[in-house]
Amino acid sequence: MTLGITAGAALFAKEKSFLTKIWLGGVAGMLLLMWSHVPFSFFMGFTEASHISGMALALVTVTALIFGKAYYETRKDPAAAAAGTGMRDAAGNSSGEPREDLFSVANQEFPAIEEFTEPAEDAARKTAPKTRVAPKKLLARAALPFRSFFTGFRREEAALVIAVVPFLVLVILMLLSHTLNYDDGSFYTGQCTYGDMNMHLGFVTSIAKQNMFPPSYSLMGGVEPLNYPFLCDSVSSSLLLFGTPLRWAYMIPMFAAFLFVFTGVWCLAGVILKKTGRTAVAYVLFLLDGGLGLFYFLDGTRTEPGNFTRIFTAFYNTPTNLVDENVRWTNVIADMLLPQRATLFGWCCLFAVIYLLYRAVFEGKKSYYPLAGIMGGLLPMVHTHSYFALGLIAIAWIAVSLIRDKMKTGTMLSWLAFGIPALLISVPQLVMWTFNAVGGEHFLRFVFNWSNSEAGDSWIWFWVKNVGIAFLLIPTAFLSAEKHKRMAYTGAFLIFLVAELIVFQPNLYDNIKLFFIWYLFVAIMTADLFGKVMERIKDLKGVRIAAALLILIMILPGTLTIAREYVSGIRNKEKNTGYAYQLYNAANTQAAFWIDENTEPSAVFLCKNNHNNAIAALTGRNIYVGAGTFLYFHGVNYRTREVLMRRMFTDAEAFEANKESAGIDYVYVGDYERGEFGGDLITDYFRENYETVYDSMGIEIFRVSG
Repeated sequence: MTLGITAGAALFAKEKSFLTKIWLGGVAGMLLLMWSHVPFSFFMGFTEASHISGMALALVTVTALIFGKAYYETRKDPAAAAAGTGMRDAAGNSSGEPREDLFSVANQEFPAIEEFTEPAEDAARKTAPKTRVAPKKLLARAALPFRSFFTGFRREEAALVIAVVPFLVLVILMLLSHTLNYDDGSFYTGQCTYGDMNMHLGFVTSIAKQNMFPPSYSLMGGVEPLNYPFLCDSVSSSLLLFGTPLRWAYMIPMFAAFLFVFTGVWCLAGVILKKTGRTAVAYVLFLLDGGLGLFYFLDGTRTEPGNFTRIFTAFYNTPTNLVDENVRWTNVIADMLLPQRATLFGWCCLFAVIYLLYRAVFEGKKSYYPLAGIMGGLLPMVHTHSYFALGLIAIAWIAVSLIRDKMKTGTMLSWLAFGIPALLISVPQLVMWTFNAVGGEHFLRFVFNWSNSEAGDSWIWFWVKNVGIAFLLIPTAFLSAEKHKRMAYTGAFLIFLVAELIVFQPNLYDNIKLFFIWYLFVAIMTADLFGKVMERIKDLKGVRIAAALLILIMILPGTLTIAREYVSGIRNKEKNTGYAYQLYNAANTQAAFWIDENTEPSAVFLCKNNHNNAIAALTGRNIYVGAGTFLYFHGVNYRTREVLMRRMFTDAEAFEANKESAGIDYVYVGDYERGEFGGDLITDYFRENYETVYDSMGIEIFRVSG
């Protein structure tokens, strides 16, 4: 990420805030970290050599970018480069600011080609004899963005830090309590990570241990290609590969991704709203989102206090996730970013791309079109939903900008500068990975009314009770917005329309990953409306208190949900109490440690397909078939293997007939297997006919191959 920030100093030199430069550069660095090894891993495997080659390529690319930009600018205006300052104005005075050029064009619309008249000074420069660029001049120009990198710690920077740091500290504490929290030989976790983290750990460990690229599904015996957007996990695999312990390899990239997501929410809201107070309101409305679900917990609390306190004790009974009452609008932090790594890393990049594209389309920063296109094109294998959301926003903004600019050639060329790199980079990813999965029978189908389609609530009531007051304010907020803001909001409304009509994956509920991008703009609209109303009635007595109470009501459900999630990770080691959930017990954990040290990385284990499978998660080994809760929603046909797995555990003839074709190397018999198959389990047959290589704490492992 250091390389990304270094490149960002040059690419985003015109940004007023040095924190914005760091954020944009950091996101670019995150993409470099995830992608730089990929061209080499195809030929070298996922190895140290491919990563070192990728780092070298990244270093060369960033160096060439910085000096290439400096060379172009030096040739364009040698006098300014020699002075080590900005370009000179018409009177020959140094402006002290770098001139807009191919990389940083003035904040104006391009004239149509037929209307363009070349300035005399530019024409003269073109006809002048070309001179050699002295190394001293080149170095001076290359150093200019770095010399002006820090712009001073202003009020805007202070507000950003005050907003981001508390949320960042909170999620770090929750990651520490939720991620492989080791106690008395077992691993514990919190509520939201009890499910998906097992899958992500399996991807992280299998990619690092097996060194195969492109990676395969370790949950399907290693024979199915991994069509899931795996770069969000391989970034941790890279750290694991170089010796970082699994717990820290899993968490460290997430620390950075959370920092960039929180900063991205603030900067995107800020570039649209332009006012710190309104930006702060939009920021908390998005991150502490919640609807009217809290009222279901307040109902009857006078006679039954437990109706409220179950928020902090029951499994998935929160004001933002109460399925029995059709409350499905989950909290961004607790239910999306913490457990779902693809969403976290996708938004980490997406918000930066939308920011760049907004500045290009609505503020005339034409140099940001190709940068947004390149970064956006890298999204599919980070998070496919983020790529789809960006595409829908781009479609809407193309339409409104072409109408606004009356189909000017310059506007069309600008969008080509975005679209060509975006498509050239993304289409190979979609063809190689995404389209294989989307071709399944449960992908891409028409369903109106999202997850409410079978619940029975009216359309309007479903959205009001899930999104809350903000949903009711959408018409007023939109109509009261300035013209350019309304144009920007069209992208969000297109996302809402598409997500209400089309499902992109087997899990209908996953469309919420699109709806949340719509909701980010709703939060921005709502904050803008609040600000305008406050300006008009600010002299009324008690209006500030009333506004604060209204905002508190809107964010209280999300706040309680996050509080519940924080509590769910607490465990008192001395008293053996708390609310943490045991992920892998001591017996399975110790067996996993043995497997990691004593078996081949590509070995295939026959075991129960419980979702919290310690073999898959902790060792990276292949299991014959994994949990359907993961595989079904990825479009993987696993049922034949699941049926055969059950037969091989209970029928010796079926086991002997299929063990070789199934590629089984080891049979694992533990508490999950005994609990599932009971007396039908053919453990005695395995003991009599195969070598017992591990027998401890009720876990037996039999070698059945070679």
